Amino acid sequence: MATVALPPGRVHMSVATKPVCQCCWHPAHRADCGVDDCGCVKYLPLDIVARRNRLPQWIVQVSFLVRTGWTRQSEVRARAKTASGAAFRGIREAKRAVVKPRARVEQVKVVVIPVRSSGAHGAPVSPGALGNG
Repeated sequence: MATVALPPGRVHMSVATKPVCQCCWHPAHRADCGVDDCGCVKYLPLDIVARRNRLPQWIVQVSFLVRTGWTRQSEVRARAKTASGAAFRGIREAKRAVVKPRARVEQVKVVVIPVRSSGAHGAPVSPGALGNG
């Protein structure tokens, strides 16, 4: 696969990280003039990186059954809203790291462990706040 050289001064950004407006979800307006084809009056950029960092963090332990037997258990940290989303992301990342690209996986063992986060502004969460006491 050939790589394409970008002109000087151009930075490649994936579609998911390009700035978009919070109000209309359109890409950044032309020269931030405040008026665009969508009729949006005020451009409010959506901080996608900050949104990703607010997602809960999970530890995903994955092992795969291939033709030669079970692979070693690999541990991956994933950020996702739900446990199933974390499992999906953890399996994908662990498979890239552990299994050969064309190897057939017959079974997958997954353990998803939530990482206990701190409360607002870094304050520790009390056990009563979680419903444990």
